[in-house]
Amino acid sequence: MTYPFYLGKYSRPISTSKPKAQTWFDRGLAWVYGFNHEEAAICFRRAVEIDPTCAIAHWGIALASGPFYNLPWCFLSENEAENMVLNCYPAVQQALKLSDNTTPVEKALIYALSQRYPSNQVVSTEEFSKWDDAYADAMRAVHSDFPEDLDVIALFAEAMMTRTPWKLWDIDRGEPITGADTTETLAVLNYGFDLVMKRGYAPHPGMLHMYIHALEMSPTPERALKAADQLFDLCPDVGHLQHMPAHIYVICGQYEDAIRVSKKAITVDEQYVEYAGPYNFYTTNICHDLHMMMYASMFAGQFEPALQAAQALRKTLSHDLLAVERPHMAATLEGYHSTIIMSWCVLVSGKILDPLQ
Repeated sequence: MTYPFYLGKYSRPISTSKPKAQTWFDRGLAWVYGFNHEEAAICFRRAVEIDPTCAIAHWGIALASGPFYNLPWCFLSENEAENMVLNCYPAVQQALKLSDNTTPVEKALIYALSQRYPSNQVVSTEEFSKWDDAYADAMRAVHSDFPEDLDVIALFAEAMMTRTPWKLWDIDRGEPITGADTTETLAVLNYGFDLVMKRGYAPHPGMLHMYIHALEMSPTPERALKAADQLFDLCPDVGHLQHMPAHIYVICGQYEDAIRVSKKAITVDEQYVEYAGPYNFYTTNICHDLHMMMYASMFAGQFEPALQAAQALRKTLSHDLLAVERPHMAATLEGYHSTIIMSWCVLVSGKILDPLQ
């Protein structure tokens, strides 16, 4: 069966003699950069099925099956953390065993990721944080050795950001939070963008995605407007990457642009749900895209699109989905189950005119 998603042209040549393994690896990496880690893991596993000796494909399984900026260790239940380490540890250990036949940068990436999963045992939240610190430190060394590798730049940036997820900036003071790697993250990404410009490289989806997250809570989010413009349609069927420019557009008052990219994100999200179903963590991103459409439409005074998005969100959040036994996912979905916002959309759109109602 033909894979139903077009993920863009980005490719990272890997150590394999099997073209189909390369194809599935590239798909996995695109989904990783688009924060659909479940689909990414499926793609990396397909690569391993085609070429079991491909070390970097095993690395991909460990990367995609583990924590990331939107789902760090501290958001997981004990059962979720156990499942994560039981998937990640053997995958990265297998990658290490096969790494003698890889390129130097692949070997370095594999070793670095092994520092994130030093054991197949669940540990305390504090100990998991040390694992993240060790991974970020190891990726710093990889970046030192391969400073012009764009994937290394993107992966290093996310490794630093995931140490302090959603705590990069002190919003009141307009400064990076003490202990966060915000300043270094921005320096690494900006160096990467300089490389892209000087050498005529294609825009890199992972770098652009991380840059938006790194600046969205800063006092100068407009610095990411160019990144937002470049990211849209770079990976056409990766809904989260189609959505991400809206983070910056809506903060900068470009509501029409936020609506435009949200429409595209919602369209490709619908295709993904038809393919994979709703019972996966990526559904939180889908709900977020609908919520962004509501938010941007309200600020733009376009209440019909806001109402339509609210209705779609309510339809998406079925009783069975809200009952999912994943605490952080359930809490996130419940937060989107906002009948107050939807009622407000109905009120201001003129559907209810009598204030007594």
